Amino acid sequence: MQAAGPWTLAAAVELHTGHRVLTDPGAVREFAASLQEGLRAHAAEVAARTGARVLVQLDEPTLPAVLAGLLPTPSGYGTVAAVGRNEAQDTLRDLVTGLGGPVVVHCCADRPPVRLLAGAGVAGVGLDATRPVFRGDTALPAALDALGEVWDAGTPLLLGVVPSTDPARPLTFRDIVAPVFELADRLGFDRERLPALVVPTPACGLAGATPTWARRALALARETAAALTDPPEDL
Repeated sequence: MQAAGPWTLAAAVELHTGHRVLTDPGAVREFAASLQEGLRAHAAEVAARTGARVLVQLDEPTLPAVLAGLLPTPSGYGTVAAVGRNEAQDTLRDLVTGLGGPVVVHCCADRPPVRLLAGAGVAGVGLDATRPVFRGDTALPAALDALGEVWDAGTPLLLGVVPSTDPARPLTFRDIVAPVFELADRLGFDRERLPALVVPTPACGLAGATPTWARRALALARETAAALTDPPEDL
């Protein structure tokens, strides 16, 4: 199951005054409580209808802007006050705990607050691993340190290593799995731990993908996961 997280929701919805829900702490609490109740009921219904174990994914693409105070006011002449990291984490933790099942949080922004998300008691943290802050010569030490801390604590990362839309050139699973191995090597993690620490995923969903690419992307994710368990000798 997938839904907007409480902070992204509060940043996107307006009060009757035209201001974001984010500007009213009481309204934020009510939104979070309502979201929790709705998701809990929906998860129970999905589980009852399908017999499946339901995993809830909360999408928080706007959270970095919420934390940095970058969202504009209705007039456009100012910005909404930043939300404290402790407050943001506490709200997420309360929501995650109240759902009573496994929850992952996904943030595909440039600089996701990985430590904050992992500290909210989630089963995993999803991010767009194709972002420059995580790869190659453009990788930022602070971003890599955060990933290392999360891995060291045993929290899996849902690494978005597969493009969300059809790329300009053909890709193989080797093109996708190689950066995962490079990341582990750079952080000093034994590659044998990767199957327990990494879930290969599309970078940021497949909403904009063609049916053909969606099938190919999921196949690449499966092949990449298999390669983490049984690495090719030349990687």
